[in-house]
Amino acid sequence: MNNYREAGVDVEAKERVVQDVRRKIMETFTPDVVSAPTAFKFGGALSLKRFMQHRDPVLVLSTDGAGTKMMIAEKMNRFDTIGADVLNHCINDVLTSGARTEFFLDYVASAKLNPEVIGKIVGGLAEECKRHGIVLAGGETAEMPGVYREGRHDLAGTAGGIVERDRLIDGSTIKEGDVLIGLASSGLHTNGYSLARKIFFEYNKYDCNDEISELKGTLGDALLATHREYASSVLPLVEKKLLKGIAHVTGGGFPGNLPRIMPGGLGAKIKTGSWPVLPIFRMIQDLAGMHNEEMLRTFNMGIGMVLVVDADNKSAVAEDLKGEKAYGIGTVVPKEGVEYASD
Repeated sequence: MNNYREAGVDVEAKERVVQDVRRKIMETFTPDVVSAPTAFKFGGALSLKRFMQHRDPVLVLSTDGAGTKMMIAEKMNRFDTIGADVLNHCINDVLTSGARTEFFLDYVASAKLNPEVIGKIVGGLAEECKRHGIVLAGGETAEMPGVYREGRHDLAGTAGGIVERDRLIDGSTIKEGDVLIGLASSGLHTNGYSLARKIFFEYNKYDCNDEISELKGTLGDALLATHREYASSVLPLVEKKLLKGIAHVTGGGFPGNLPRIMPGGLGAKIKTGSWPVLPIFRMIQDLAGMHNEEMLRTFNMGIGMVLVVDADNKSAVAEDLKGEKAYGIGTVVPKEGVEYASD
């Protein structure tokens, strides 16, 4: 063995990948981009001039990944939406502080680079960035045999957003009696796939291409439903200062995410039955025999984001959310944690 390729790393293939996706990435650029990514390092430079027009700008950052949802994409050989999953997950995390995402950096890795697959992953990510007006400012593509198994891929990313300090949402003004408004999810989003995969594929021997009447399509289609972003609906409410807290319902469900935004001594009372639970969750629960509280602790159960608003502002918020599937799902109570009550 006397070269890198014999160790399993093809530098030339990596360069081909970079060149193939470069055009799509550059389509995400705005006038804020000072320099394009260079051949030396795939990172760009952004001007801060526009952001300095803010009175008191705060930078909000978030990092997350596709997790084992990528394994569903691999099973279906469909990689064009997995980038949107990671981007939208991070957009929502940044949004919980009231910030709008301005730029994104990605990390894609595999045991052996397949230019076609990587091109679809990054190309899909670039398309989603362009749709939201977000700069795909840089990233990294890594080939690591020995770390990843043959045919396996990993995708993660980092988002950065800006918010005026006086619009920064930290939950500090939340009080007893405030209302919880839930926004509908599209499915599992990017959480719970390790369990879902075991239930469907290991224990019950389903195939991704199985047509499921309750799901109105294939199981794979339901599992690959793209993680929704909520910024387009929620940011106008931030501007109007109608929100006291925002929780992105990801891993851990309601009990893993709602307590994070509550001041000490306060918690959430969730009215189960106040929103439609998606068929994919009903199916998981029936197959696994899981209790309701365990399902609510593991999955989003059809609610991807929760907004905390003053009871007096509930009507105004509902008016602004006419384009969303929004539900009054509970209230803030003087007891830490999350409790449930039937509707």
